[in-house]
Amino acid sequence: MRTDTTRRTDTVDGTVRPRRHPSTPPAAATPRPARSDDRARPRTPFGVSVGIGAAAMTAATILAATLTANETEQLLIVALAVGGYAATVADTRASLVTALLGFGLFNGFIVNRYGELSFDGTATWWNLSVFAVALGLGLGQRWLRHVRDNAAAEPEVTGLAGRRPAPRPVAEQNPGV
Repeated sequence: MRTDTTRRTDTVDGTVRPRRHPSTPPAAATPRPARSDDRARPRTPFGVSVGIGAAAMTAATILAATLTANETEQLLIVALAVGGYAATVADTRASLVTALLGFGLFNGFIVNRYGELSFDGTATWWNLSVFAVALGLGLGQRWLRHVRDNAAAEPEVTGLAGRRPAPRPVAEQNPGV
């Protein structure tokens, strides 16, 4: 007696469904519904953000070297580029890597002229602290912008839910107490 291997009736409701051949891929899963915290624009991959940041730091270092010969002004130009990039990019890790790249380019090509990284003690710590402050200000500005955008969206969400009744006093909630 021959059994039919192309049909299967082992479903819960007893319906007959065709058997899937092992070489065919399973049906595509239905896409998950969009959550309210999903952003409309897709996130940039980490490597792309770091590449853009490296290009921006290279351009800022070249710009600083060509605009002025004063090392403090050059430091401020590259640090402003670090802070501006940290304020615009959505990935904190990419901002940190870009800040380190900016510091390395500044230390190697502006302070030491030939791409040599060195540590002078106080001067290097000062330069690194300026980069850290610029990075912190950029990240802080991005965080404040994020909080502001969420606060602007919150009244729309609570307005859709309708007005809530005023809370009752504690004595009315527990009359037996």
